[in-house]
Amino acid sequence: MKGTGSKNAWALFLFMLTGIVLGGFIGMLAEGVPALSWLGYGQAFGLEEPIVLNLGILAFSLAVIFQLVTLPVEFNASGRAVHILGGSGMLYDDEVNATKKVLFAAALTYVAGAISSILQLLRIIMIANNRRR
Repeated sequence: MKGTGSKNAWALFLFMLTGIVLGGFIGMLAEGVPALSWLGYGQAFGLEEPIVLNLGILAFSLAVIFQLVTLPVEFNASGRAVHILGGSGMLYDDEVNATKKVLFAAALTYVAGAISSILQLLRIIMIANNRRR
């Protein structure tokens, strides 16, 4: 049963993504029904009052700063791991190059997360600017 855990993780991810999309859709449909209006509660969460929106921008800015500070640490850790694994004899010479590629790809996930967070922060700032007009 090699690779079963990976398939289960993808299935879980797809089910969660489907639930989020369907939940948002159901929340939009239930918006006009007074008894079901609570289903759409999360769609406008944190965007009603300017003070809450400003605090959300501040908190998200701190998260983005943390992710940006983490990037060099992650790349350094990947480089050290390759050096330790290659120097200790745990890997064959041909495996060292593959390990470098895998750890570099793992470090790039931090880059993708940081870019995603920066774009989300810009989106929230644009929403705030539109609300202030």
